[in-house]
Amino acid sequence: MAYQTLAGYRTDVLDLVHDPNDVYWSQTQITNYINRALVKRDRDTGQNRTLISFTTTIGVDNYTFTNLGNTNVFDLIGVNVLYGSLRIVLGCVSFTQMNRLLRIYQPLFQSCPCAFTRYGPATVYVAPAPSIAYVLEFDCSQTVAPNVLVNPTDADPLPAPFDEPVKYYAAYLGKVNERMYEEADWFLDKYKDAIQLLDSNKVGMVPSLYR
Repeated sequence: MAYQTLAGYRTDVLDLVHDPNDVYWSQTQITNYINRALVKRDRDTGQNRTLISFTTTIGVDNYTFTNLGNTNVFDLIGVNVLYGSLRIVLGCVSFTQMNRLLRIYQPLFQSCPCAFTRYGPATVYVAPAPSIAYVLEFDCSQTVAPNVLVNPTDADPLPAPFDEPVKYYAAYLGKVNERMYEEADWFLDKYKDAIQLLDSNKVGMVPSLYR
């Protein structure tokens, strides 16, 4: 697999904005635009994924992304419970369904969790509430860490073709900084086209009950 480096991104972006000699933007600015573009790409594609093992607290049925210990998590794709030698996939239900079917009793009924739901931007509920300290496996989407690319040889965590949108969004940010809004809009459109192409060309992603 090919992984784009900061040096490669810089060359691509400077070529797009016709500034190969760093006349209009400093190296620090271009690097900042590239790192911001990586974050934007990750949020729009959700393909920068990570598995996080998390031990529940007895009787506690809701946890935040902050509790998972990864401040770059922004979305939850699925949850498994590690039960002995088994990995059991939790069903995804709405919060209303969870309240109607699994959170009926007060105090909460406690057992092995069998379902999860998102609540707001960063909270996850599991039900039933854990009766012991179960280990849950969270399949999460995350953004890159801030300033992930610092040195010229630092590489994008995602391989090609996920590098394609990054140069366009970085160029867009540069043109916004330059107040060349018409050109900025053109680069933003190219970024959106690249994101759409990535989404339509996913190989082996067969629709199913689970993602």
